[in-house]
Amino acid sequence: MSQWKQKDQLSSSERLAVLQLLNEIEGDLHRAPIDESARRMVLHGRPASYWLKESSEGITNFAVVFGSDPSIGEMAGGSLDPDLKDLVTAKFPHLHWWVRGEQVGSQGVPERTLLMMGAPLPAELLDINTDLVIRPFNAETDLDTWLGHNNAAFADHPEQGTWKRDDLIERLDEPWFDPSGFLVVLKGEEMVASVWTKILELNPAREGEIYVLWVASGHQGKGLGAVALTAGLRNLQLKGTKRAVLFVEETNDSAKSLYESYGFKIERLDQLVLFER
Repeated sequence: MSQWKQKDQLSSSERLAVLQLLNEIEGDLHRAPIDESARRMVLHGRPASYWLKESSEGITNFAVVFGSDPSIGEMAGGSLDPDLKDLVTAKFPHLHWWVRGEQVGSQGVPERTLLMMGAPLPAELLDINTDLVIRPFNAETDLDTWLGHNNAAFADHPEQGTWKRDDLIERLDEPWFDPSGFLVVLKGEEMVASVWTKILELNPAREGEIYVLWVASGHQGKGLGAVALTAGLRNLQLKGTKRAVLFVEETNDSAKSLYESYGFKIERLDQLVLFER
């Protein structure tokens, strides 16, 4: 019989087993089984409240909880096992939990809704203003400028707007990172926008993701979001992807309107729900 157990730190063998499990679930679901930040906690061996469901065959499911007041948690696959719910809520009195796709609306009090949108490629793309220069990000010269603009653009975003230098540098070292997919938009010498793409290699469809897109403060409303999105989609098309996906807050009407104008449609809802005891 499978049972859940909790650990504050994973051993090397447990980390490898969990990462292998996440890869298998991703192949089955054709999507990421858990948020990137949670996966990176496993990958880099960070302390958290890890929950392993084990049987005689090994680890069969996985969840992680981190932070405090409220804590944030997620189970691989995007649901919440009833037994795990009882165990976790007994330990964490104020708990935010991610539920995804078909699980949305099944439990908890919704606090935030994230939309996954998708569009087929190739797409009709606009001609980019010749006054603008689009080039790959240069970590030696662009890092602090890019980070400042990113955090300002996402100042109200609970994850994206609080990046430190180490957060960005760490992502540049990830196995999936492709420097040719990380682009900045310049007007003269000024960085005015950026788009960062990634290829979802474990997805059988080999989709491309618009991972990060922002327009610098003071430059919104000038069409630069469309320029950055065009550059990102063109980059993905050149790499042979047939579909693009992205995530956007349900409340971000201007971004949703831009994406819809490029053929993106809502394909999945993810919700952060609140449990309290």
